[in-house]
Formats: sequence, structure tokens, C-alpha cells
Amino acid sequence: MKRSFFIALIVLICLCSVSADNSLNKAGIEMNLPSGILSLYKDGNLVQEIIVKSITKPIMVSDGIGVFLNNSLITCDAFMEEGEIYMNCKAAEDILGLTPELVSRFNIAIKELNEVIYINLRQTVNSFGGAVSQNEEIGNVYIDMEVVKVNGTFAGMNYGDYDKSDFLTVEAVKQLGYEFSEDSVDIRIFDKGIMKLKRKDEWVIDVDDLAEVLGGYKDASSRCGIVDVKLPTYLRIGDEYFKADNVGERLVLSAGAAQMIYERSGQVIEAYSAIEQGIGNNIDLMAFLEDYTYSANIFSTVIDIKLKDNQI
Repeated sequence: MKRSFFIALIVLICLCSVSADNSLNKAGIEMNLPSGILSLYKDGNLVQEIIVKSITKPIMVSDGIGVFLNNSLITCDAFMEEGEIYMNCKAAEDILGLTPELVSRFNIAIKELNEVIYINLRQTVNSFGGAVSQNEEIGNVYIDMEVVKVNGTFAGMNYGDYDKSDFLTVEAVKQLGYEFSEDSVDIRIFDKGIMKLKRKDEWVIDVDDLAEVLGGYKDASSRCGIVDVKLPTYLRIGDEYFKADNVGERLVLSAGAAQMIYERSGQVIEAYSAIEQGIGNNIDLMAFLEDYTYSANIFSTVIDIKLKDNQI
């Protein structure tokens, strides 16, 4: 059975739980159900109406506007103002990976209500290349958009079929900051080749291949049809890259990599004391970075360490 049938059935159960003294229509009004929901039920034959009437989208009854992504509910914290729908920005960040930096980059309009930040839903979807529709009777909004995230941050549209073959554009991969080159056949990351494909007039690569080359993995468990590619973090100093490792739930550097970075940044003396303080052969990355001026990209894939003025 369709998932949407079960959601409609939940509404049915709520209505049927009202005492037999009241009409179902009156019960629905008292429960403040939208007229679009009430129109599904006539003459008390609720089950028959649900089955007979085609329900192609899931339904959410709430005070706010229910926002669905690929037919999965992501939030009911949305409202309409001057014909535009605004959704909770935190929900967009959690599900879509839409960071405040990306909101600013795409010039998406924001509103603040009761100390909560909301973003313009249609602008967001249009910026990401998706489609949005609204059932005005019921008050729900439906987003059709398949997304690839990298380390939880929006990286681009998915040019494949979710969880079967997932593709990210070559241009998006370049933004990850890794050592990169390209020719007519493939791209090379740290001198490891990944074949390019053409999809919808865009050059793309398979995200499984990307994860394999970099030693990461693809998480396609999202109920919203979103793929999140987990990729490693590298420290870059000059033209050199040093890979950080995950140990438990923290990022660490090997003692050897830490010493090499110290030497290249003119801090050889401090290297040995830091290594001695490491747990085993590893040094906590954030503790290590306290001695440096550095910047990280939005995907946390590359951290650039600034050299001292006298270093090349």
C-alpha cells in the first residue's frame, strides 16, 4: 500500500475516535481540520472515500504549513506571508545541508519570527534546481528535489537515481578543495582517476567512486531521498596535504604528520612536546590547530594552514 494511504488513515482514526453523538463533519471542524481534509469524507463512509478518492501525496494536518521533501515530512514550522512561504531554517540545514553561508551565497530571503530564522522556500528550491508545488486546500507544500550532501552540507543536485546510481557534477567536486586535475576522460583526485559521465548536459562522476578514492563512504539512509557522502578532512600547508583520521568520534593527526607540518611552518621545537602529549601515536586535530591561523571550507574537507610570512 502507498504510504500516503496510511497517513490519511491516521486522520481517519482521529475522526473516528470522536463520540458517536457528533457528526464526523462537525468533529472535524472542532478538531480544526482544513476543509480539504474534510472534503475527503462524505455520508460517514470514510474508509470507502479514502480508497475511492485518489490520494497521490501524503497529508499532514497542523497549525503550520506541512513541508514535504520527496513525499517525506521535513517540518510543519512554516508560514505564508505576502504570498511567499517561509520554512524553519534549522530544518533546511538539518535535512538539505543548507548552511547560513549557502543561504547568503544564494541570496535567499530570510525572516525572523519569535527569535526563529525562516527562509524563503521557493527561492531555496529554485536555487537548488528543484520543483515545488502546493495543495492550497490542505495547506501542504511538496518539494521534488534529489540532493547530494558532503559531510552534511549541500553539495549539488543528484544526477542519478537515489540509492542506485548517484552522481555529482565535476564542478561541485572541484569545490571540495582536494588536489584535482581533469582531462576529457576522467578527473584525478590525489592522482587517482574517476571516470566522467554526461548527464543532462553536465559532466558528472559517481559518488561511490568518489568515496572509494578518498577512503570515505556513502550514506543513503535518509527517508527524504538525500545522499550524504562522508569524506575525510585534509590539512593543506602550501602545496602539501596531510590526511586527518577519525578515531572514535574525533579527528586526529598522526604524530608523523603533525611533525612534518610543524617543520614546514617553522615550529620544529614545539613538535616534539606536542607529539609527547598525543594519545598513542595520534594528536587531537582541534588541539593541534590552536597554534595556527587557518581556514576551513564549508564541507570540512580541506583546512588551510596559513604559513608564517617568512615561509614559502
